[in-house]
Amino acid sequence: MARSAGDDRRRDVYAEPDLTLRLDGKLTSDVSYRLYGRSSFDTFAQEQVSNETFALVGARLTRNILDWRTSISYEHRFEYTGVYEDLLFIADDVLISTTRDFSYGPFTVSPTAQLSYRFADVPEARRYRLDLLLPLEARITSRWSLVSTPFVEAYWFTDGLNEGRQDIIYSTSLGLRYSIARNISLTTSANYEWRTSNVPLEALSRSRNRTET
Repeated sequence: MARSAGDDRRRDVYAEPDLTLRLDGKLTSDVSYRLYGRSSFDTFAQEQVSNETFALVGARLTRNILDWRTSISYEHRFEYTGVYEDLLFIADDVLISTTRDFSYGPFTVSPTAQLSYRFADVPEARRYRLDLLLPLEARITSRWSLVSTPFVEAYWFTDGLNEGRQDIIYSTSLGLRYSIARNISLTTSANYEWRTSNVPLEALSRSRNRTET
């Protein structure tokens, strides 16, 4: 995988285990809910300064509006350096998102937009975030599919030493998904990411804050 922030581009490989537990149900005939817990960490082979972990619990309400699945979510999040090492900050995220599936034969396209704001006990972590995604799936057989997710993430930080900071991340992936059951699948993928910021790289390195997660 190639990681980039301005002119400080480096190559590395990493592992990203991700575990989610969730409970789904319906409040009314057209409003569904989800309660969930999730934890994940990134661990790099060489650039170990980029190792990070998060754990969260959340709740989501979803309703179809003009055939778009629109959700409002709340997440209580813990962010760590390394693999569950030092606690960086505790945050409360409020999110609104919308998505819709368009199918054409074996192809499915799912444009998605999400806007959120993060309240946090560390001022540098407070920010707005906009996500624009275009997940693509091409079904090969009843169980195998090619998948890709180009996306853009934009961050606007609002407080502390990060006030006025703006980051943009461009990413794309290509992978293979195997459907084990209706709601269980296994995906392997290769990813490419390019990051820009209006903050000098030296300042980002000194801060050691992975607040863009």
